Amino acid sequence: MAPQKVQGVTVTNPMTGTSLLVSWTASSSPVIGYSVYRALSSLGPFDLLQSGISVDFFMDITADQRQRTDYWYAVTATDLTGESLMSESANQIPFARISSAEELTRLGEQAEMNHRLILAEVVRRNEFLLRRGGEVVDIYIRKTAGTKCSNCYDPVRNQPKFPECPVCFGTTYEGGYESFNGVLAKIEPYRDNRELMEAGFKWRVTPRSWITTYPLVRPGDILVRHLNNRRYEMQNIDVKLSRGIITRQEFDIMEFQKTERPEIFALGAT
Repeated sequence: MAPQKVQGVTVTNPMTGTSLLVSWTASSSPVIGYSVYRALSSLGPFDLLQSGISVDFFMDITADQRQRTDYWYAVTATDLTGESLMSESANQIPFARISSAEELTRLGEQAEMNHRLILAEVVRRNEFLLRRGGEVVDIYIRKTAGTKCSNCYDPVRNQPKFPECPVCFGTTYEGGYESFNGVLAKIEPYRDNRELMEAGFKWRVTPRSWITTYPLVRPGDILVRHLNNRRYEMQNIDVKLSRGIITRQEFDIMEFQKTERPEIFALGAT
């Protein structure tokens, strides 16, 4: 039996003018990979853009919005039994949401153009801040599809046996993470973070960090600083979104200690 249809497909705009970001809800059961299809109508025909995707998003860098083309996307999941039916199709969220025909006549394309220009400037300034005050990092995105771990996968419980597994890193899938190298990030000053534990208060110093629009990060993903090879887990992620346009992604980062999680420090080792 083929896997169930993929749910939660959305299309957001990273404000590049020539790309759209497609994301979806990861399958609750292990799959080999996802495939993304694109059409110029909700009815198709849909053409394959990319297969074998191991994360729950895809950047379509061929979506040229300067020609006002209306793109529609559908996603499938594949496991050993075959490929699922296509998801419900989704298209890019419009820049402006006009509530009535009268308002559309009154505001028309000028309202959409103004909003586009304002958010384009927000994205441009964020990128400028990162170039001036950010640093180069690698980001490792937790896999949601792929080959199941040959070292610790438990088919009865449908999960890995060891969170510290050096093959899947507790993700179920071999390799554990997809790497996105050379991303610009801003590491903000540290702040106090106190948690009430069974044995009392636990005090940790937590820096806040942010990147622009890509890659799309989730809790549990990993940030590696080129400056000192320190490694952090991303938490409390807040995606800044306005009318379908991503402007930045903010998150806390909690540092890994090599003595506690040595397998995390093996990520990216050559």
